[in-house]
Amino acid sequence: MLKKKIRIRFRNDLGKLYFKLFCILILCLPMIIITAFTGNITAQALANEQDYGVRYTKVIVDDGDTLWNLAKDYGNDKQDIREKLKIIKEVNEIDSNISAGDIIYIPTS
Repeated sequence: MLKKKIRIRFRNDLGKLYFKLFCILILCLPMIIITAFTGNITAQALANEQDYGVRYTKVIVDDGDTLWNLAKDYGNDKQDIREKLKIIKEVNEIDSNISAGDIIYIPTS
């Protein structure tokens, strides 16, 4: 069986440039999309801080951490722990499951 090589022929150097730019865009597109979605949490936390004077602490989850323990360790002691958990889940758009290495934002004031 004969194998044929596929060759892309360009009319000029401008065609080569456009092809290279297209390839770079295709390779970078997933990174751009991921950045857009992960930046949403930070943007929401910053918007709340500016609008309502709420401050957030950025916490990197360790092995064995639970939302309950993190809510108890950080934040306002006057607030009910269940209310803190509800706010943490809303701000970070998560359910009760967190894993080591996750980054969550906890309101502290």
